[in-house]
Amino acid sequence: MADNVTSIVAVAGATANATLQGLAYNALLGVSALTSGITFQRVQDGETNLSVSLRQLSDFLAAGFSVADAISDGTNTLVALEVDFSEPIVLSGGPDNFLSLTINDNLSDLLQFTATARGALEV
Repeated sequence: MADNVTSIVAVAGATANATLQGLAYNALLGVSALTSGITFQRVQDGETNLSVSLRQLSDFLAAGFSVADAISDGTNTLVALEVDFSEPIVLSGGPDNFLSLTINDNLSDLLQFTATARGALEV
C-alpha cells in the first residue's frame, strides 16, 4: 500500500530575484516546459486508474503535489515535491498492481532526478 510519492530534482543555476531561487512555475527547474512530460500512473489489477502528464512545476502543483522542501545555494537548486493520497492505494503486490513514473523527455540538463514511493505492508 503506497500513501505518498516524493520526487527530488536538482539543477545547476538559480535566479537572483525570484521568490524562491530556481523555481519557475512554467519550467522544471532549469529545463523549459517538457514536450512530452513525466507520466505518473497508478495501475490496479491491470487497469490504469490514474494517468497524468506533468510538463512543468505548475502541473505538479495542480496535480496535488506540494513543495515539501527547497534549497538553493545561489548556484544549484534542489526541490522536494510530495503528494499525499487522500485514501490509501492498495497494491496487491502482483505484476498488475503498481505506481509508475515515466520520464518521456531528455532531462540530462538536471544534475539529479530521484523519485521514491513510501508505504506500509498490511498484515
